[in-house]
Amino acid sequence: MKNSKFDLPIKLKKSSVIFLCIFSLGVYFISLIFPYIFKSILDNVGNMDSGKLYLYIFGIIVFAVFVHGISYLCDYLNQIFCNKTALRYQKQIVKKISKINTPDYEGMSKAKVLNLLNYDIAVIYTYINLKIDLVVDSIKILLVAFILIKINYILAIITFILIPIYYLGNYFNKNR
Repeated sequence: MKNSKFDLPIKLKKSSVIFLCIFSLGVYFISLIFPYIFKSILDNVGNMDSGKLYLYIFGIIVFAVFVHGISYLCDYLNQIFCNKTALRYQKQIVKKISKINTPDYEGMSKAKVLNLLNYDIAVIYTYINLKIDLVVDSIKILLVAFILIKINYILAIITFILIPIYYLGNYFNKNR
């Protein structure tokens, strides 16, 4: 395959990708604490002092707001990283376009130039999100599988069989 004038190798800072992966996993682990706290409070509602019940409810609400806030922060940091990386490549694309000779530029389809600016940036966004989310989502799946197996292995087996069937049904239904 012949290299084009517009080939841009996507290079990501490993430290940024690792930080985003670790931060995403940390947020996920913190969000897993919420159901455990909620379950323990519901299990002990009968033993709690009714005067302090409002403190527990307030604590649950504060923790939920905290978890949603850091989840939003995680998504925001991921988007900022994508924007900075895409902007860097967009500048490189514009520099390469500006170095084209005027007769060659006039002969080019303007749709091709627009495609270079829009489509290639979308590919960069997809690549970055795939690079981060693939690692994080794989670990999340393994953790949920481990938790399900610890709770009830029969329920875990049924879940592992039915989830792909559910997604296949959604996929075929969506493509009609």
